[in-house]
Amino acid sequence: MNLRGRKGSAAVEFALIAPILVGIASGVADYGYFMAESSAAVSAVRDGARAGSQSAMEEEPNPLFIAETAAAAAWEASNFPGQAEFDAQYTGVFPEIYLTLVIDVRVENLIGLVGPGPAQELSWQLSMRMEDQRDISLE
Repeated sequence: MNLRGRKGSAAVEFALIAPILVGIASGVADYGYFMAESSAAVSAVRDGARAGSQSAMEEEPNPLFIAETAAAAAWEASNFPGQAEFDAQYTGVFPEIYLTLVIDVRVENLIGLVGPGPAQELSWQLSMRMEDQRDISLE
């Protein structure tokens, strides 16, 4: 077997494959980071909507404020750097009154070699039925 013509072939093969491997690895890391951030946002919305929906509508602070505050606290506890905006509102009519909480998050890629580009705005929404509310008007 003649090794004279094969001395640098392993280095050349690695040089051809390395960019593909780095791209795949960075894609997996970006996707994993995005899924973790998505999970934290969904958890924050769920915690906020649950806290607000279990509050009485006629008490102070009102359930909308409680929902937004609880969601913001849950988002801060997740330690993700993205800025989040929360919006809570009532939907439906008595006896089916729902508290709807929306979170808007600016998501950035972790590595950025692959993916949709710079940053994007993502939104998650959750509605929960208000628990045991009396017949009151939303106006």
